[in-house]
Amino acid sequence: MQAKDWYSVIVSAAAVVLSAFGAAGLTLYWQRRAEKRNAKLNVFLTLMMHRKAEPPNQAWVNALNMVDVVFYDSPNVVQSWHKLYPILLDETKTHSEERTHTYIQMLSEMASDLRYRKLQQVDIDKFYSPLVYAQQAELNAQFQNEIMSFFRTAGSTIQQKQGETVQPRIEIGIATPEENMYVPGKQDVIGYVHPSAANVQVLVHSGNGLWYPQGQIKRDEGIWRVLASIGDDKSEGDSFEIVAIVSATKVNQPIRDIPGDAIVSRTITVFRNPEPRRVAPP
Repeated sequence: MQAKDWYSVIVSAAAVVLSAFGAAGLTLYWQRRAEKRNAKLNVFLTLMMHRKAEPPNQAWVNALNMVDVVFYDSPNVVQSWHKLYPILLDETKTHSEERTHTYIQMLSEMASDLRYRKLQQVDIDKFYSPLVYAQQAELNAQFQNEIMSFFRTAGSTIQQKQGETVQPRIEIGIATPEENMYVPGKQDVIGYVHPSAANVQVLVHSGNGLWYPQGQIKRDEGIWRVLASIGDDKSEGDSFEIVAIVSATKVNQPIRDIPGDAIVSRTITVFRNPEPRRVAPP
């Protein structure tokens, strides 16, 4: 082959290699771009879906805490979030017009960043919630307040009969979450116990047939609370059972059977709720 022939072969080969790298690079670029948009869309839809939930749920809180990461390249969104953050911390502004307006403004900036150009603030502000939801929430709040009031009083009362102390009957129950609720990976479990000094433990039953002991119980007289772990990232839609027990047996590791001496609350079945997917910035 002559020199000019070798030159043609080299140029052709280089063109093929560059085309292959260019196509691969373009594919990776669009894939990464789609992942970033999906992460933004996930946060935006979660904040829209729960924008007027009362009280705010964990999915809404998780989405807010992802704004700085997911919208890191959207200065208008980040600026709106930084303006909203101190308002959220101020309990006196919980139902204020300032909070509502600032929150809607942040959602509007997100919509603009996601190219929902025709989605106006008046559309974002519209929200449908059946009256029965508000009535149920009010009944739940009244129920929990009555429970707290009763057991705070009962827990401090020493019963006497014919000069002898009567050992009170142990009662334990779970007030929240409610049956068949969808919950995040970390969920506050709140309940009551009488007498208030009883040794409360909370167990979560997973699909592998084991009861998992939860963290340290926090107490306020007869009211207890614990932050429970509900499954993992692969548990979306799975069901879990939660139970509170009073037992002389300390449960320190997963068990198949609840201790035989345990006094057991009503079992609550919950379902794992999907959470926003974390995407690291480039």
